Amino acid sequence: MMFNKHGGLNILNGRTDVKLLKKSLPPFYLEMVEAWVKVNGSLTSEEAICHKSLWCNTEVKIGGKSLFVKELSELGLNNVIDLYKEDGTLYDWLTFKTVKNLTDRQVMLWNGLLTAVPKDWLKLPRDFVRSVNRKELYIELNKNQRNLSEVVSKEVYLSLVTQKSQSSTGLQHLCNVYNVEREEYMEAYRRTFVTTIESKLRAFQLKLLHNILFTNSRLYKMKIVETDRCTLCKTELETVPHLLYECTHTQDLWNRVTNTWFRKVGIHSLSEKDIMFGLTTGNDEKFLNHIILAAKFYIYKCRVIEAKVVFTEFRIFLRHTEMIESKIAEAKGKLIKHNQKWNLLEVD
Repeated sequence: MMFNKHGGLNILNGRTDVKLLKKSLPPFYLEMVEAWVKVNGSLTSEEAICHKSLWCNTEVKIGGKSLFVKELSELGLNNVIDLYKEDGTLYDWLTFKTVKNLTDRQVMLWNGLLTAVPKDWLKLPRDFVRSVNRKELYIELNKNQRNLSEVVSKEVYLSLVTQKSQSSTGLQHLCNVYNVEREEYMEAYRRTFVTTIESKLRAFQLKLLHNILFTNSRLYKMKIVETDRCTLCKTELETVPHLLYECTHTQDLWNRVTNTWFRKVGIHSLSEKDIMFGLTTGNDEKFLNHIILAAKFYIYKCRVIEAKVVFTEFRIFLRHTEMIESKIAEAKGKLIKHNQKWNLLEVD
C-alpha cells in the first residue's frame, strides 16, 4: 500500500505533513491527503493524542521539519501510544532498548524522537493509557476518534464534502422570504424524493427550492424575453410566487384542486408556503404533496407553451402520472404501496 512507506494509514491521524509526501505519493493519493488534512487533525483530547501519528506529522519536528524514521516504524513505533508500556508508564531508554532489541544508533534515533514530541503527549494519565486499545487502528473523523475497521468510504466522503460545502443562496433566500428554519427547508428537500419517482417532477421541485426556476421577471433582465409581465394574466410582474400562487389563473386551479382532493382530509385552503414546500399531513402526505408538485409543474408547463391553465387537462396529466407510477410499482412488486398512495385520486 502507498502509505506503508511512511508508517501506514497511521499518518492520517494527525496534522499530516503533505510536503514530506510529495516525492513519494502519486498525484491522486497526494490530493486525497491534502483534502483530508483540511478537515482533520484538530483534536486535542487524551484519546486523540494516544492515536496521533509520530511520522509525517507537523506537530512532531526536528529542526523545523517533520520526520519519518523507517527503522523505528518497522519496530512498531508509529503512534504516541507506542511510546508507553502496557502498564501505562512511559518507556525509559534502557527498557525500550531491551524490549525492541535496539542498536545504539537506534536508541539515539529514539531519544531524538522524544525531544521532538510535544511534552504534553508524554504526560498522559497512566490509567487512561492502560485502557487504550493498541491493536486497532483509529483515525479522526468528524471530530471523533473512530475505529478504522468500522468506517466506510461514504462516511469519509460525506465528511470531506460537508466541511467544504456551502449553503446555496437559494436556500438562504427562501428561508428568509417564508420565515422557515434550515431544517424545515431540508425536510422539504428530502420530501421531494419521497413524494414522486418521476424525474421531471423531482428536477422541477429542486430548481424551485434552489431558487433557479426562471420566469419573465428574470428573463427580461437578461434580455431573453420582451416583457416581464405574467404569461398567463398579461398584467402583473411574473415572479415565481405570482406564477405559482398569486395569479388569478393559478388561483382558480388551486381552488379546484383543493375542493376535489384536499377537503376530503380536512384541508380547506393552501397557503403560498404550503405550495412552495409541501405539507406534513400524515397518511395521505405522499399523495397530497404529489398533487401540489404536479400542479406546480403543470402551471409552469402552461407558461412555457403559453397555454391556458385548465383543471380538466391537469386531471388528465395526473392520471397519466399515476399510470406510469403504477407500471413501475408493479414491476418492483410495490403495487400495494402505490395503491395506498393514490387511493384519493378520483377516476371517472
